[in-house]
Amino acid sequence: MFRHRFRLIVVGAVICAAALAYYVIAPGVRVTIRNTGRESMLEVAIQVAGHSYSLGDIAPGSSRMERVYPEAQSQVEVTFQDKAGSMMRLLAGGRVEPSSRGEIDIEVKDGKIVAVKSEVRRGILDLRH
Repeated sequence: MFRHRFRLIVVGAVICAAALAYYVIAPGVRVTIRNTGRESMLEVAIQVAGHSYSLGDIAPGSSRMERVYPEAQSQVEVTFQDKAGSMMRLLAGGRVEPSSRGEIDIEVKDGKIVAVKSEVRRGILDLRH
């Protein structure tokens, strides 16, 4: 009985340690776009360091998430088509670089960024000072 309980504790500790390690060293930054406006955002994409990550259309009250992998230092931009058919490009900020880890939550309302929550950090494998 004691051996069985000990094994379960060890297995649980290993699983928790692996999950924590993955969270700390997982590559990329999760970027979430939330549409809190009254109109759909069409052909939404996240632009980072010259790369485009397509999210498709985002209905009012909905959100989409994509993990981005910056290859150079960059800020995050959101592009989309508004209801009039014009392409919009919004600078969200949120400086990211190849070693960045974490998440950025961007709230867009009626064609404007109204909030950005950034929890981006350097990865533990980044040895720069």
